[in-house]
Amino acid sequence: MATLIANIGTSDLTVKIQGFEYYIPVGFDRDEPNEVAEDLTEDEKVIWERNSREDFIANGLCKELGVEVRGQGRNAYSFRELTEKLLAAYQREPDFWQERIRPGRIWGVIHTAIEEFSVKKINIFVTNQNPPQHQDTCFLFEIIKRWIERHLQREDILFLKRVIPQNVKPNQQDLVLNEYYRFFVDEIDSNEVVLVSTKGGTPQMQTALRLQSITADIPKLLFLDPVLSKQKVLRGEPSPCTRTSYWQYQRTQKYRVVMQLLERFDFAGACQVLKSWQSILSFQIEQGVVSKSQLRSSRRLVDEAIKGLEVADSLINLDIEAARASKKEMNLDMSLDLDAQINQAIENYSVLLNLYSQCRIYKQNLQVSHFLSRMSSLCEEILDEAIKKLGGNRYLEPAAVGFRVEIREIRKLLPQDQLSLLDSLDYVRNGQYAKILYRTSKLSFLDILLAIRKKDSESESLSLLKREINSLEFWIYKRNEMIHDSQGFSSNRISELNKEAKRIGACLYEEILKVLANILSSPLLQLPNIDKQNFTKGDDLYLYTSLKKWVMEKLLLDLRAS
Repeated sequence: MATLIANIGTSDLTVKIQGFEYYIPVGFDRDEPNEVAEDLTEDEKVIWERNSREDFIANGLCKELGVEVRGQGRNAYSFRELTEKLLAAYQREPDFWQERIRPGRIWGVIHTAIEEFSVKKINIFVTNQNPPQHQDTCFLFEIIKRWIERHLQREDILFLKRVIPQNVKPNQQDLVLNEYYRFFVDEIDSNEVVLVSTKGGTPQMQTALRLQSITADIPKLLFLDPVLSKQKVLRGEPSPCTRTSYWQYQRTQKYRVVMQLLERFDFAGACQVLKSWQSILSFQIEQGVVSKSQLRSSRRLVDEAIKGLEVADSLINLDIEAARASKKEMNLDMSLDLDAQINQAIENYSVLLNLYSQCRIYKQNLQVSHFLSRMSSLCEEILDEAIKKLGGNRYLEPAAVGFRVEIREIRKLLPQDQLSLLDSLDYVRNGQYAKILYRTSKLSFLDILLAIRKKDSESESLSLLKREINSLEFWIYKRNEMIHDSQGFSSNRISELNKEAKRIGACLYEEILKVLANILSSPLLQLPNIDKQNFTKGDDLYLYTSLKKWVMEKLLLDLRAS
């Protein structure tokens, strides 16, 4: 489906004067610098002269219709009165006037819309002021509608008259803008092809239609601009139309939205916006508005930006393999510091730094439920990583859910005075195995590992780590409660939850990130010092800061290039 929206004005009517073979513009009161260079005949040159046109209308058509003429020139008669009387005459003698009338320049717009875009709905804005004004176009609409319907002999095309309300003067810019805004909100489906012609109407109406069209966020939007061909006007033929899309302005709008989403690290949303922009570019190319060569560089940069966003979104979803696959299509240049930094970070991926950075993002965005969920996942991952770094994986076997450890083997390794540590495990299979699944069992298993390793420094580090995790237990419990009870927490409830946390000696909500940073600094986790410095103490949000900057640079490069 496609729809046309157009203003009409006094230049949109031509009439053949009796005794002449040419169609004379009734209200064409301007010349344009972008008119087509033409070889007009001598007769056509004489008739097109402004004074000649006005004389033909005043002395010929006005007298024929009984329109009052006062003085000379364009303002010698009322366009409203002329069209009102012409419409009455047309209704009385439709066959006689059908041949003598042509819709002028709007005919080229309507012809293009119907023939090339299969438009079925035509919205035309007109004026009908109170008190009546000489330039009103309400009767012109009826003439154009009647003429095209008779000319095309089609019943599937709907003409809709959109009248500027009488309490809104068509030269009041803010009020006119509001009328067009309401029209786009109430009447236009942004999923269809929308064609716009702004040639007619007051300058304020033209501005309003253009601005509201561009800002309505219509993916398939084209402006049809009739080219001034004097010869075609005089011969009653539809004018050719140029197609304009203002695609650079649309691009700027889309990129601004992407930048705003990236400020919140919403990589999935930013990716969706850029993919929708790609479809808009494809439409513009199909319509011949923009050439493929003109957009080759732009599309390459957008494609790369999308891959960067897909890497970030995969990381948000903890899918490092998908992130590495998308990274291969980013066309990273290893001679550039930022590109090399991204490549190295992905290859040396740390799930701990990823989860911690996500906690920071969700806290920054005031997404409390997501924050607590990622915090809980990070605590579990911290214990898994500590077990791994202390060599605990060699004792673990995969189970249906989580892992299990064989008790007989562990018992052999433990000193006799530490065998009581086994009592804290959750036994299965008649005591042959113990489940290492939840936080409590993982902490107990860490105690067992340290007893086997017999290193005092590790025991001290584990005691500090356990103390920090214990201070988060209240918030982990709230996260579990949130999941099992299908409830969430908004930022408005933080003060309430803080009072409850303080009452039982847990850390406050505002201190959670600091506690997590302290845990990540534990020697048990063996994170590189530079990572701890950059990502737990600095402002850098791990790969997300780098990817955000990388995508923004691609988009800014595209904007500067064209």
